[in-house]
Order: sequence, then C-alpha cells, then structure tokens
Amino acid sequence: MSCKYLENLLSEERNLIKRHLEEYKKNKKIEDFTEAKINFIKDYGWIIREVFCDLCPEDKNCKEYKVFLENKGLYQSSFYSPDTKT
Repeated sequence: MSCKYLENLLSEERNLIKRHLEEYKKNKKIEDFTEAKINFIKDYGWIIREVFCDLCPEDKNCKEYKVFLENKGLYQSSFYSPDTKT
C-alpha cells in the first residue's frame, strides 16, 4: 500500500525547495543545483514528511506513517527508505 496523498506531499516538497534552495545553496556553499536539491531533501525531507503526515486525515490508519514513526523519522527523507543504500 502506498500513500494516496503522495502527489500532494511531493508537490509541497517541490514548493519548499523552490522557496529555500538558493539560501540553502549559499549557506552550504554548494554551487550545483542538483546536488543542492538532493542534499536539501536528505536534510529536511523527513521533517516535511512528518509535518505533512501529522496533518493528514488518514494518519491514524496509515501503515507507512506508523512505520515512519516507529523508526522515529530516521528515513532521512521521504524519498529514502531504510533499505536504500545512499
């Protein structure tokens, strides 16, 4: 089973990246746009997911969110699972 709100979550992540990527690049001294996006998602994607899922009307019944909470948000990002080698 996957999140039926995943498209909304990804849209919110894209919006946040657009709003904050230039400042993030400057603060982290990263020149490359793609590298900055990947690092931004690794650094903040899990926070975006946690907030988004906390507000979701399905949060009490969502198996994916329960696993996420059991791992205490240790996914590092909504795009990376514990099984992903990075």
